[in-house]
Amino acid sequence: MVLAILALLICWIPLVNFASFPLAAVAVGLGIPALVKGLKGRNIAKPLSIAALSIAALSMVAAIVVNTVVVDSLRDAGLWEDNGPGTETSAESFAEFLEESEELSESAQNDYAYEYSAGYIAEKVAQPANAAGDEVTVGDYTVTLVELDRDAEAEVLDRDPSAGAPDHNYVIARFSAVYNGEGDGRPWLDLPAELVGTDNKIYSVMGCSMSLGMRTVDQELLSKGDTVTQEACFDVPDSALGEDSRLSMRMILAEQNNDEVFWRLP
Repeated sequence: MVLAILALLICWIPLVNFASFPLAAVAVGLGIPALVKGLKGRNIAKPLSIAALSIAALSMVAAIVVNTVVVDSLRDAGLWEDNGPGTETSAESFAEFLEESEELSESAQNDYAYEYSAGYIAEKVAQPANAAGDEVTVGDYTVTLVELDRDAEAEVLDRDPSAGAPDHNYVIARFSAVYNGEGDGRPWLDLPAELVGTDNKIYSVMGCSMSLGMRTVDQELLSKGDTVTQEACFDVPDSALGEDSRLSMRMILAEQNNDEVFWRLP
């Protein structure tokens, strides 16, 4: 009975449930003699042996069903193929899948541009957009887009050599910000900027340099009325910079004015 219950418990675990077959077989082997004795002696061995045989049979059937479903799922995903003339084994197929995944991971590990649907990007582009020089309220700050340096590779590498060569082209957006809040202002944390490209991708500073060589601990906290120049660097292909491109900024933790704000590219 105990072996049958154990077989039933593990029969739901794919591949591991192969162990349920010998357990169930042993349970059947012990259950049949117990059933015979129970029939002759008319004691508790009869119902227990019947229960053990039923559970053992159920565990084997469940294990077969579970493994069949798992194998079919792997086959549909291309990770399992029947061994036959001229075909790869499932192990070879799975190894190829892992290699392809590693290659994709290596190529994408430094890519911090995220692609969205055309409809989602269109909604952002349709939002009111400010021009360079306009004063815009972003949370506890009054922010002005000063310029967009579209050829900033030399400056980025000079200020932060660890950024490495760009995959596309480094650009730097420069903002002037006045802190209007109470307490300490942390513009490097409060004012994250993103670039919305015409290729339906949104570019992050993580693809370039988050601080342009300036450590966070070296940046001074702001008091009310203080002004600071805030810079954001992006690795963007020239083809993604166009009339429908946008720079965006939002102070997520602001109690007021925490909506996303957009600028047209100068």
